[in-house]
Parts: sequence; structure tokens; C-alpha cells
Amino acid sequence: MMASAGSAALAACGGGNEAMSADSVVNAQAVAKSASASGTVIPPAASITDGSGAVWTLVGGRVNRNGAGVATGSPAALTTILYYNGAIYAKNSAGTWFKNGSPWQNVGTTDPRGVASAAAASGSKFYGINGHLAYGSGIYKTMSAAAQLAILKDLGVTNYRADVADSGMAKTVAAALTGAFKGSGVSILPVLNPLSAGWNTSLSESSAYTLGYNLATGATTQLKGLV
Repeated sequence: MMASAGSAALAACGGGNEAMSADSVVNAQAVAKSASASGTVIPPAASITDGSGAVWTLVGGRVNRNGAGVATGSPAALTTILYYNGAIYAKNSAGTWFKNGSPWQNVGTTDPRGVASAAAASGSKFYGINGHLAYGSGIYKTMSAAAQLAILKDLGVTNYRADVADSGMAKTVAAALTGAFKGSGVSILPVLNPLSAGWNTSLSESSAYTLGYNLATGATTQLKGLV
């Protein structure tokens, strides 16, 4: 009876291991199927899923993995994330590429995809539209940033030009960048609008300079680190 019990226990353990192995294979296959295609780039993609199932995004010039910031070693803001041949790469504003690892490796300024692919990427199209995200009146005031984003994504837009005429408007744009537009795949291009800030051709040189200076500092203070 002891032998029979032992045999039953061993059989149960063996059966459990086989089931676990089968589950592991299924899970691995599911992760592989969900991985982004080799050559996927942010932007225009909103995110990249690697072979392990980790989700990569680009937020405020920083690389995020599963929502947490990653130290790439780049001294400048990151502008691009590339998934290529199973590896994650990030390019900064100076054109230098870094490869994911422990630690990340500086791989120089040559595109990991090669010269031909780099040329094709540099010539890729993006779709932009002009709008007035931060207007305090009219239709824009009645539509939230999330509502505007939904329309932009439906149109396939990846770049939203929004004018800024004072620090208050810049604050509205900043709120959108850290809110609805964060990680959405749609970037915002703030454009200083001195005409709406009160500039006209009759202003003296000193008055025009003061207006421009105040507009620039007011806007950039709110948008620092976001664009």
C-alpha cells in the first residue's frame, strides 16, 4: 500500500510538471505573437512591445519600460525608440543611438537598421494639423483635450500644432501633454503667437522686444521638459 501511494504521488507530480511545461509553451507563444514587428518606431507608434512582453514608451524625452523611467545613459533628450531584430534602441536629439542592456550601450550615430533603412526612415511621412488647443473661447473651450485627441487619432494625425499667446495657454498645453496626450502617439507642437499676445506693427522696438521676451519666458517656463 505504501508503494502504491508513493507511485500515485509520483505520477501526480509528473503529470503536474507536464501541464506546467505545456502552459509555459503556450504563454511564451502568446508573448511572441503580441510582440511588435521588427522595425517598429516611436513615433509614429505610440508604444512598442518587445519579445518578453514589456511595453516601451517615449514620454517627455525619456524612455519608459512598463511605465517606469529607464536610465539609458544619454546626456540629451531621447526622440526615438526602435525595436529591431529583437533589441530595443533609443536615439537622442544629438543623433546618438543607445542599445538596451545592463547598462545601455552607446552604439554611435549609425542607424541600427543600416544606411538604406535610415534613409527610408528619415523620409517617412507624418501627418500634422493646426489647431487652437488652448483657446479660452469658442468650440475649443467646450472640448476637452481628450475629446480633441480622439478626433486627431481618428484622422490619423500624429502632430498637433497649437498656438500659445501667454503663460496661461502654455499651462493648458502642458496639462494636455502630461494628461490625455501622454503616451498617445500624438505630439503637440507649441507655436508662439505674438499677434494674439498684442503685437502690432506700431509697437516700438523696445516694446516689441519686451512683449516677445515675456511671451517666450512665460511659455517656456510652463513647457520646460515637455517639448
